[in-house]
Amino acid sequence: MQTNQKQDKKLIMLGLLIALVYWVLDTINLLKLNTELDYTQALVTPGLIPIIIRLIVVLSVLGFSIYASGLIDRTNNEKLILNEQIEAKSHCIATAGTPIVVLNDSLRIIEVNKATARLTGLNAEDILMSSGVSTLFYKNDHEAIEKALQSKQSEPSLGVFKVRNKLGKNCWANVTTAVEYDRDKVARIYLLLNDVTNLMELRAAVATEANGNDAEETQTNLEQIQKEKTELELELKKLQQSHTALQAEAERLEKVLRLTEVDLQSVREINKKLRQENQDLISKQQEIDEDLQSTPVQVSQPEVAASIDFDRFEVDMLLKELEAKRDQTSTILNNIEDGIVITDLYTRITMMNPAAEDILGVRLSQVLERPIHFLLQEPSLTDQLQKTLHQSLQNNRFELRTESLNNNQPLHLDVKAIAIKNRYLQEDGVLLIFRKQKD
Repeated sequence: MQTNQKQDKKLIMLGLLIALVYWVLDTINLLKLNTELDYTQALVTPGLIPIIIRLIVVLSVLGFSIYASGLIDRTNNEKLILNEQIEAKSHCIATAGTPIVVLNDSLRIIEVNKATARLTGLNAEDILMSSGVSTLFYKNDHEAIEKALQSKQSEPSLGVFKVRNKLGKNCWANVTTAVEYDRDKVARIYLLLNDVTNLMELRAAVATEANGNDAEETQTNLEQIQKEKTELELELKKLQQSHTALQAEAERLEKVLRLTEVDLQSVREINKKLRQENQDLISKQQEIDEDLQSTPVQVSQPEVAASIDFDRFEVDMLLKELEAKRDQTSTILNNIEDGIVITDLYTRITMMNPAAEDILGVRLSQVLERPIHFLLQEPSLTDQLQKTLHQSLQNNRFELRTESLNNNQPLHLDVKAIAIKNRYLQEDGVLLIFRKQKD
């Protein structure tokens, strides 16, 4: 404080000295311009205007000296306060228990405390003005830390990083930052290193234990998976056996269907032959009647009767043969476990076996000569029948999900459609074979 007062006095005295020098110089200049004046008169009473100018200059010099003295006092006071704050801050950093590293705007170390030396094993003198990032942290973290420190929007907490340790120990620290600005420019960056080594080691131990538990659980899961695999293999073997049995049953059914198809074709041919022979018999009878009426020749009645009896005998034989074929076909259809429905070209029902009646819950007498939708009200069935006829398919398989007409029970049917052809190889109808599936 006394030093400041001395400096103020010196400055004021300097101002007075400058004022006096100016006054003397102005007096000399005035004597040169006006030789009539003597020195005393030029010095003391040079005139109104010169004296006013001298007073203005002197007062200005003195005022500037006093202002400069006050400005210097304020500057010195601020400097003193700032030095005290810096000393207090340095003392706090030096005595802090938390490791603190101070960096400049180039990220070089300008100050460290003793706690940092204890954490890293590095002496303060050895690391001053070295790169703070490369000195304190490992290479794989350099880019992330530099990017965070150089960013003006960086978060106070940078995260947990592994810190270099001269003693070769594992050292982890949670790094937080504080930035000091001077006129919107970074003056200092404070790094606070909070030691979390014990926490990281504990976390690693927990992770190791968890991995051990995971391994045990994995082994248990593997044993469970192996058990389930064995059960699935047994189930697959059963399914394969069932599939073999179903395939054998399908082959047997194919044979039965081929026989049925042959029998049906034979019945149609016999029916057609019978109709033709009946027509021939009627024509022949008409011819005989016409001959008897138009000719005078007397034909013996026994001969005509014999001829008619012979024709009737042939008709009876054909009828018996037809009936035998029908009985054979009926026996085959009645003993087939799968449902069988036969339709004509217009999807009208012409035949249905008892198994189909039991599955669908409808009697043949209820739907005979009626369209198929009277039996199964499923629009896709008609489309499948048309597809089977138009493409002459012999193995059109599909599934139907519908309801029984009598009791509204849900039905899940596995259906096979076969196109039936006449002896001229033209489509004559469709044979439907279906089996009830379990949901």
